[in-house]
Order: sequence, then structure tokens, then C-alpha cells
Amino acid sequence: MSKAVQLVTTLTPVDGKKDDVLKIITDMAVEVEAEEVGCLGVDVMWHDDTDSFILVERFRDQAAFEFHFKQPYVVAFKSSPVALTCLEAMDVKICSVVAGTFSR
Repeated sequence: MSKAVQLVTTLTPVDGKKDDVLKIITDMAVEVEAEEVGCLGVDVMWHDDTDSFILVERFRDQAAFEFHFKQPYVVAFKSSPVALTCLEAMDVKICSVVAGTFSR
């Protein structure tokens, strides 16, 4: 089994706040990929059926994953106006990669 860790986050914006949420998560994705050598990639997707963003972040290992949550831009997001007022719901799942491209 791979040591890779994948974070799958579903972000449901409040009506009319889709663009605000997209801006902050896109900016954060760029920063994560630029600043975190243990991050293997970040994908930001929109799901029409649930009107929500799906954010998939892949990390080399548990240490890289833990490093991610200590970064100032991640800490700041949790208390940002967007997180507090623009999100109807946020669901975070931490997954161990067991098969597929990132299990190699």
C-alpha cells in the first residue's frame, strides 16, 4: 500500500457566492503547489448536480499532509470571511491511497 495521502474536500457555497469561493480556493491551490514540495497535486472541480466544489489534494506521505495543515494560508482559510460566510457546508475526507496512479 502507498504512503500517499489524499484529501478530498467538498465545499458547498451559499447561493450567489460561487465566484468568491472559487477565487479563494484557486488562489490557495496555487500557493499549495508552489510552497509545498510534498504536495503531488491539487485539483479544483465543480459538480453541477450538487452545486459544490470538490477539491482533491494529494500528498507524498503523512508528514507532507501534516505540514500542509500548519501552513499559514491553510490556517487563515479556516477563519476567513469566505469560510465563515460564503460556505453552506464543508466536508473533508482524509483518504489513504490503495490503488490507482498514486498507489505506485
